[in-house]
Amino acid sequence: YSTGKAKGSLDPFKPENPNDIKMLKNIQNDIQKAFIDLVTLRRGKRLTNEIDLFTGAFWSGTEALKLGLIDGIGETREILRKRFGENVKIKIITKRKGFLSNITQSRNQNIINGLISSIEENEIWRRFGL
Repeated sequence: YSTGKAKGSLDPFKPENPNDIKMLKNIQNDIQKAFIDLVTLRRGKRLTNEIDLFTGAFWSGTEALKLGLIDGIGETREILRKRFGENVKIKIITKRKGFLSNITQSRNQNIINGLISSIEENEIWRRFGL
């Protein structure tokens, strides 16, 4: 159950409602207009007028460069060094390892294996109430 006139809009378990589609299309059009305005503002005269750039199509890097959508093609560190100099500091952000992965990759693997074996053995005996 829900309250509110538009609360169940776009419910995938209900038949498609033309008013819901109209609402969704209006939102999409607003988002696309904001995107076009931003790209046009930021890229300015670098954009070519060869084709309509805002149809939802996409291009290879080489083609995007020709159309003025990008400044260049290259590897991130290379581009940053060109733009900000050789002394630019680049911090690589990696996914943190979890606690257990640190333990299992430690130098004391034999100790860990022994501890696990001991726990397993205790659990086996516990089944029998011992």
